[in-house]
Amino acid sequence: MGKVRAESTPGQEQTGQKVAGAASRIVNLLRGDRRHDLSAQAHTILPSDVRFAMQYRGAKLSAGHVEQLHTAGFPRAAYYLAMKAASEQHEAQIEMLRRLAASGFDYDQLGVEDIRVGTAAMDRVPGAEPGTVGGEKLGQFSRHGPTGDVESFDEVLGFELADRPDAALFIVANYPFIALDVMARHSLEKGNPLGIINPDHLAPSEYPLGFVMDNNSTGIEISPFGTDFRLPPGSVIFDDVVREGRTKEQVMSWAGDETSFVTAISLPNL
Repeated sequence: MGKVRAESTPGQEQTGQKVAGAASRIVNLLRGDRRHDLSAQAHTILPSDVRFAMQYRGAKLSAGHVEQLHTAGFPRAAYYLAMKAASEQHEAQIEMLRRLAASGFDYDQLGVEDIRVGTAAMDRVPGAEPGTVGGEKLGQFSRHGPTGDVESFDEVLGFELADRPDAALFIVANYPFIALDVMARHSLEKGNPLGIINPDHLAPSEYPLGFVMDNNSTGIEISPFGTDFRLPPGSVIFDDVVREGRTKEQVMSWAGDETSFVTAISLPNL
């Protein structure tokens, strides 16, 4: 599949069309008055059905749970889980990225129909159990507040990229999907690529390994890439957490010596 451009109408299904002025709109939305007051938007209590599933169903969430998160005022969590649910449906993931980019990376502008692009991958197959997606990190999301980790990512990247204004930024799926607006501000707004790496596709060399977004005069272009893709020299790879370090080692072995790895938090292997 070739390049896709983000369009200005999130509900439109056609991809690959040019949208004049989309790039400047994204920059304007990410700057100044349009930046969100993250602390003012924080909620702390997840919907009761979601909390029940977290506690008694092993954090296995249905499509309905994910969509409920969106309608209850947790669009970041819903988007992250929908993207995670669609991890083997790369066309659905590209469409979700396209819609968020077309909104200026404003999660509040997404509707439940945009979330359903991803949760459709969880639809019941006749005679089979409905699909679920692991929501283990919602506990962290709830404890820190829906924007706590977003603010943390912003601070870490602001520090790490302060002296690297030309660095491309690649995130390791999936949890950083809660903060693509922050990621875009540290990459696309500066004229640098923003990419996504799915580490589960590295060992079996599955296609695509990820996606890369580029900001140009016609809008955001979204292109899938495989394991033969080479990151631009000086690229920074970001993950939310490192525990045992296996994912980091696997990703960096593929990425090469001209890249660096940044994480928001490192935990001991307990």
